[in-house]
Order: sequence, then structure tokens, then C-alpha cells
Amino acid sequence: VVHLMTFYAPLWGAILFNGFTYFQVIRMLNNATR
Repeated sequence: VVHLMTFYAPLWGAILFNGFTYFQVIRMLNNATR
């Protein structure tokens, strides 16, 4: 299990980072259009 976690760590990191960046962009666009 630990081996799988260490293997998927970079993948989960990229997914979380992309999701957070996407969320920030959407919030910025919503604030700009208001």
C-alpha cells in the first residue's frame, strides 16, 4: 500500500494543484465579471 501511495503521490499532487488553480481562475473570472 505504501508503495502505491508513493507511486501515485506526484499524480495526486498534479491533480490537486490543477484543481486548485482551476478553482482560483474561476473565482477570479466571477469577480471580474461582477
